[in-house]
Amino acid sequence: MLSFVKIYRAIGDCCRPPGTAKSLFLMEIEGLHANFITAGTATKVGIRDLIFEELPRILIIDELDKVSDNKEVAALLTWMESGRIIITKHKFREERQGKGWVFAAANSTKGISQALLDRFEIFYIKPYKPEQYKRIVANYLVKRKKVEKSLATYIAERCCEYTTSVREAIRIARLSKTKNDVDKNIETIMKYQN
Repeated sequence: MLSFVKIYRAIGDCCRPPGTAKSLFLMEIEGLHANFITAGTATKVGIRDLIFEELPRILIIDELDKVSDNKEVAALLTWMESGRIIITKHKFREERQGKGWVFAAANSTKGISQALLDRFEIFYIKPYKPEQYKRIVANYLVKRKKVEKSLATYIAERCCEYTTSVREAIRIARLSKTKNDVDKNIETIMKYQN
């Protein structure tokens, strides 16, 4: 199976804090009629069963670093390598075949087996510089959350003062209808943050 697979990971410490929009990036790929799974909330056979039942053309795995079940890893490895997925249970064996692409995100490559890492083209997302953060947040809020442009820009400016988390800016946008609301909400957050 020819699969073009990517792991997206933020760099910094071995576990960069969430908020660099890796999951949001994956959700954009989901628009290509992909199957999306969050490994941190999947059952032990969630990925294997999804591949077996759906044979997805595009599989997106968020939090790949949380896939720890050996059967899940083995099933994913086999499918990525050969396009085959095999379910074997007591006196029962069924095999399906189908090609697919896998995109994944992880905060760290620690805990991901070397065999699995070997099947990925790895890209690192660097932490945002302030101007990048403001541009990304403002564009996202306008395009995806339908926030008025001047308010989105103001939210990005204010959030950049204390965070690099895109999710934090989205939360502020949900709570705020005016610039005054933004100021009050950020003031409250800052007061109780420490």
